[in-house]
Amino acid sequence: MSFISKKQAIPLLFILFLAASCVPSKKFLYYQNGLEDKSHIDSTISLKAYVHRISPNDVLTIFVSSLSPEASTYFNPPINRDNMPDVATYKALSGYLVDNNGEISLPFIGKLNVKGLTIPEARDTVKKQLEKYLINPTVFINLENFKIVMLGEVSKPGVYVVNNEQVTISEALALAGDMTVFGKRTHVLVVRETMAGNPEYGMVDMTSPEVFKSPYYYLHPNDIIYVNARKNKVASGDLFFRIVPIIISLATLVSLLIIRFKIM
Repeated sequence: MSFISKKQAIPLLFILFLAASCVPSKKFLYYQNGLEDKSHIDSTISLKAYVHRISPNDVLTIFVSSLSPEASTYFNPPINRDNMPDVATYKALSGYLVDNNGEISLPFIGKLNVKGLTIPEARDTVKKQLEKYLINPTVFINLENFKIVMLGEVSKPGVYVVNNEQVTISEALALAGDMTVFGKRTHVLVVRETMAGNPEYGMVDMTSPEVFKSPYYYLHPNDIIYVNARKNKVASGDLFFRIVPIIISLATLVSLLIIRFKIM
């Protein structure tokens, strides 16, 4: 008479768990074209990059230089050369918060409306005002609050800050370490705040090349990306918790029988 030992029971449990969760490999492929000729690439798809327009509560970092470095310092945050701050501290010191009216307040210039402008347009606007005080001024402006939130079935969920003011959902998934094996690649939810302040919901299918045409492929500031879980994960979890007590009970029974037979 043969019995299942504890060492045999653990691999058996692992195999059953994998069998319940396995899915065709095609479910994990991105940008499938669905054509017989896999060498064919649809070159008609054109990407429409997102261009951010400044809105209230945006934080802008502004740095000014000119032919007169001494004069330029009046428009930049004070820096102690003996105690140079790190990049994060400098950005915090030099940040300009866009108020509810879409305005920022600059030294000498006063309030300046930048609402609805792109970063290059805002740069030109500030430069034009600075020409009253500086010779050949150069203006650098960066958006500091472009962040996205990654949730659900991704390897590293969290908040990610984007420095180049432009990110695609593919890049966002890469930042978060890609989806887990349980991530439902056909159902990636993007939650976006509209100009009116209301939430807008969009579903993205990462297995289709049509994703490149989606208005949600290029992400906006404060977008929330949620990767749904496949039903297999729930089923695997249920199967796991159903089988574990049985395996443990069986292993305990086998152990007791073995001990009894050894004693006899």
